[in-house]
Amino acid sequence: LNARKTLTLLFKTLGFRTGRATKPSASDGGDSLKLVDLLLQVRQDVRAAKLWPVSDKIRNGLKELGYEVEDLPGGKWTVKKK
Repeated sequence: LNARKTLTLLFKTLGFRTGRATKPSASDGGDSLKLVDLLLQVRQDVRAAKLWPVSDKIRNGLKELGYEVEDLPGGKWTVKKK
């Protein structure tokens, strides 16, 4: 599966609606940013478990959606919206 399909499957499994929008809108009440935060938390957990391929899929999927994730020392990260 490619990263987009993996993220779509993850969203559906978690009960979230999926769509093409990556920018928060008035209609979503900031849910897009909450989903990005949730994915970053899940990514932190899979990195702690040393599940590198899953971590990479999440990072790459976020990149496809316009979010650049940069890993920092100490298990921290930064995110930049492209």
